[in-house]
Amino acid sequence: MGSDRARVLALTALAMVAYVACAGGLQIGQHVDDASYVMLAKALLSGQGYRQIAYPDAPLETKYPPLLPLLIAPFLWLSGGALWAARLPALVSAIAAVPVLWLLLRRFADGWTLWLVTAVVALHPMIVGFAGMAMTEAPSLLLTWGILLLVLPAVPPGSGEAKPPGAGRWLGTGLLLGLGMLLRADTVALVAAVALWLLWRHRWTETGLTALGCILPLLPWWMHLARATGGETYLVEAAVAWWDPSPLPMRLWHSLVIYLGDYVPQVVTLVFGQQVTAAAQTHGVGWLVVGLQWLTSALVVVGAWCLRRQLPALVLIFIILRLGMLLAFARATRYLLPMLPFLTLFLIEGSGLWRRRLCLRGREVSGAIPALALLLALALGRDGLLLVRPPRLQYPDLVAGAALIREHAPPEAVVMCTWVAKSFWLYADRPLLEADPTLGRRLRGAELLRRLRQADYVLFSPYAEGEDPALANQMGEPEFETVAVASDGRQRLLRVRHPTP
Repeated sequence: MGSDRARVLALTALAMVAYVACAGGLQIGQHVDDASYVMLAKALLSGQGYRQIAYPDAPLETKYPPLLPLLIAPFLWLSGGALWAARLPALVSAIAAVPVLWLLLRRFADGWTLWLVTAVVALHPMIVGFAGMAMTEAPSLLLTWGILLLVLPAVPPGSGEAKPPGAGRWLGTGLLLGLGMLLRADTVALVAAVALWLLWRHRWTETGLTALGCILPLLPWWMHLARATGGETYLVEAAVAWWDPSPLPMRLWHSLVIYLGDYVPQVVTLVFGQQVTAAAQTHGVGWLVVGLQWLTSALVVVGAWCLRRQLPALVLIFIILRLGMLLAFARATRYLLPMLPFLTLFLIEGSGLWRRRLCLRGREVSGAIPALALLLALALGRDGLLLVRPPRLQYPDLVAGAALIREHAPPEAVVMCTWVAKSFWLYADRPLLEADPTLGRRLRGAELLRRLRQADYVLFSPYAEGEDPALANQMGEPEFETVAVASDGRQRLLRVRHPTP
């Protein structure tokens, strides 16, 4: 036991070094969602309530739940408003999640398999990246894995049913689930999984206590939402489906194809991605990469089927519900992170890298250990790339853009940003307007240009994924006068020449 404790501490320390070293991969606000969380934390500290104070009309926030801003606010206060302090809740959560993950995986694996799977997940480049960001991903991993560890019977597999936990444990589980909902709305999949698992086991009292504990922390948030009229919510976003306007059956099919044919292979192998796909197409072997991606997902599915009797029903229910929920919503690889430990086990099992089909614990190992060691080496290599080529270089420089606003636009001027206004607000410290205030940024061409003409100044920040190709030329028309160019050479502050009456 002592050696296990020392190894867990060593692995946690290694992960902490990676998290801290890569914490500056993105500027605060470049992810966009993190700008919202920091803005809301500043709103709470300023006494203005839970509002979007980056915008002139400061509407009530109705989309992002309040737990992460509540966690960020004390760190901002203690640091005197330093933005780096907004990273600390995620950093602490990521570090704490490592031993929790090891304790959870210890129920399913032992020996080198246990340690290598824990290391592969803890040092996964996506987790390393989010550990240093003001985002909900790392805190959500800690809560998700912690709740699974708490709910599952605390006995080794195969030793029989544990004595049912007392009422306090289920009420506490409900409270944690409620806090998870206040952290990320997609925790609803875990809430539903726990409820269905308890109902399936005919634990009526425990279900009621868990539901009560879950509802209590949500009541203030629901009261806040009742005060708001309109505003963005995840339900509205799912109904609009700006990422895929296809009819719902086609949208579900598209999501299934994208997750199985692209996102799952990317996350579990650390090999595939846009660069690999582009290089393969350049050399005329794109079909080979596509085939290998589908083969990877097929192995994951086969492994899940083979392990359906080995893993607790709660884990399988959670994976099924979460994957089902992901199909109906905006698609992103990061949504797979809570399931990453199990997807890794599925891949190893589906690949036939164990000699005999028994419980994961105590298996004879053939190729599992070398395969996991290879995944760990890939993870460490990708972590190194985060240092060599930090992703912040792919986004507009928020510091440089905000400097243009502060130095060249009068305080009373109306400034509009072609890239997320709240992100620049963090550094400009003055209310800004969004060039495209519609859900999903659907304004393009002449419609977007008409919107820009309503401002006194426009901060033009080109971004490869969202820029209208014709917009740069249109911004060169006589009615837009370039005032200054940012130090990064890409962003421009333009004065709008309004016609005289």
